[in-house]
Amino acid sequence: MLNAEELKLVRSCFLFAGVGEAKLIEFLSGGECFTDSFSKGETVFTAGEEEKKLGILLFGKAKAVCADKRKGSLKSFTAGDLFGAAGAFCKTGNEPFSKIKASGSCKIFFVTRAGVEKLILKNPKCALDYITFLSERVAFLNRRISTFTGGEAVARVAKYLLAAAGEDLICRNINFSALAGSLDISRASLYRAKNELLEIKAISADNKDIIILDPDALKNIC
Repeated sequence: MLNAEELKLVRSCFLFAGVGEAKLIEFLSGGECFTDSFSKGETVFTAGEEEKKLGILLFGKAKAVCADKRKGSLKSFTAGDLFGAAGAFCKTGNEPFSKIKASGSCKIFFVTRAGVEKLILKNPKCALDYITFLSERVAFLNRRISTFTGGEAVARVAKYLLAAAGEDLICRNINFSALAGSLDISRASLYRAKNELLEIKAISADNKDIIILDPDALKNIC
C-alpha cells in the first residue's frame, strides 16, 4: 500500500514512533487505514465531520481554510505533516469550522479513529506520545492567545513590520533602540513583543533583520 518513501513519512509521525516494525506492517495491512488521492481544489478533510480520522500528507501540498470563506487560509501542509489529531476524539457537535483543501495533486494516508484507538490500547507509548503532542498544541495555542491579547506593544510592532517589510517580507537592519522610540514603547516591551512573535512563528530573526513568516498572524494582532 505504501512505497518506501511513504512508509518513512508515516514512521516519522509521533503516532507510530513507538510501534515496532512487525506491528506497524500488521497494522497497515488491516482495515483501519487507507490512502486517497486528490486534485487541486478538492476537500481532503473537514474538521468536525462525523467520521473521525487523522491524515498524513504523503506528497503534494494542502491548506487549511475556514468554513467561512471570508476568513481565508489558516495553515499550509507539506509532505509529512499531520492533521486531524486534535479532533479525533472530540465529542462536541459536528458543525464544520475548517476544511483542508488540496493545493495541487496530493496523496493522503488516513487512519480511522478506531485505528488510533487500537494503536493506543496495544502500545502504551503511543498513548504517551499522543498526550505529549496534544499538550504541545495546547501550549502553542495558549501562547498565540496571549500574543493576540498581549496589549498595545505587540500590536504596534506587528503593524510596523507589515508596513516596513519589502516585497520579500524582510525588514532589514532594524535599529531596535530607534524603533522603540518611534513606537513610543520601552526597549524591554519591544523585545518582549519580538519574542512573542517569534514563539508563535509569525516572524523569524537574523541579527538585525526580521523575516515575516505569517503575515495573516500579524494582521490579526494589529
